[in-house]
Amino acid sequence: MTTTRNETRREHTTTRRSAGRTTTAGRRLVPGLRLAALALAACAGLVGDAAARDPVFPGDDVALTSEAREMPVLHKKRNTDGSHVEAKLAPHVRAALNAWAPTATALGLTVALPEEAPALVLGRADEELLTDAAQVFDDTWALLAPLHETREDAPSVVVAVLLDEQALHSDVWEALVEDLKERKVLSSSAAANLRTRRGGVTARASGVFVQPTYDMAGDASAGDDEFRLGNEVAHKGAVCWLRLHFGEVPDTLRWGFGYVAEQRLFRSIYQFDASGFVAAADHFDWPKLTEQALDDFRKEDRLTLTGAVVQQGHAGGANTPQRVTWGALDYLLHEEPEQLATLFGELGDLHRTAEGYRRVTDYIGDGAATEEKVEAVFGAVDIRKLQKHVKRVK
Repeated sequence: MTTTRNETRREHTTTRRSAGRTTTAGRRLVPGLRLAALALAACAGLVGDAAARDPVFPGDDVALTSEAREMPVLHKKRNTDGSHVEAKLAPHVRAALNAWAPTATALGLTVALPEEAPALVLGRADEELLTDAAQVFDDTWALLAPLHETREDAPSVVVAVLLDEQALHSDVWEALVEDLKERKVLSSSAAANLRTRRGGVTARASGVFVQPTYDMAGDASAGDDEFRLGNEVAHKGAVCWLRLHFGEVPDTLRWGFGYVAEQRLFRSIYQFDASGFVAAADHFDWPKLTEQALDDFRKEDRLTLTGAVVQQGHAGGANTPQRVTWGALDYLLHEEPEQLATLFGELGDLHRTAEGYRRVTDYIGDGAATEEKVEAVFGAVDIRKLQKHVKRVK
């Protein structure tokens, strides 16, 4: 059996591989880096769990700072500056750009702005990669429109920092880790670990992820096909928006939501919660395999969609419970987005109630209440309609 390697992907943990092209000459790092005001970051919904639970959104009159106005940016694949795009940016995106402009300037990061999505792409990498990532954000946001259109409040901004190999192994990395610690995106212990273990990191509660743009473990020239940058950005962008807008949800739902974005945009799945090797075939044919698996769900009463969601030990894997959960999420997103939004909100509330004042990165909502909420939505899905739906997914 042909296999590929994959690394565990958990919040505030490193990933050891990535892929893509590498270029871009190094820029001089400005010494004595000090970060943007946390108040501005809070306006963008970027500071820790507090902002994720109760975001504070800026008014329509928020303006770019002089630094953000003068900063070079990529927009619509063109080089410009903040002053020329300010009127096109939503207030919450302007606030986020203000918050991250000092960091981008100090670390020599290029900024790419999506046209519609509430996101920023910062990076030391080939400009084409950065503009491609901004486009993936736009595509993901458009895909998720049925869900985010159910909300009346302004969306929180997701920030992706893309680093090529040269940047990852330069003093940019340590300065970035310190930046994220001061923003309270990273805990002190996580920051200490990342100073010596360089790689990807995702902080869902803050809506921030750092992504290497190259393959850190495999060898593409030898035929390895372990990682695709577009899948990374789509999946992580989707789960960050989910966390920021609704709160934490059970792992199978969270991974499944990211898979909705991957499959719809790239017709493949490349994010797995696994270390070591995964079968090359696991990346593809999810619609067909899910349709086949649902035959058993129609025939056997013991198999239910709710059971697939709440069953432990299957999240983030190429297995039937996770695939069926992915299929049901795709169906609900397109057919019953209001019910899905209500469910996510209720599950987020259950997690926050159990979490209290702690910062817990994985779902800990009451088990019985969680199953009841999931059953109310997933239990109402007609299996035959679900099969027809996933059959049409490309």
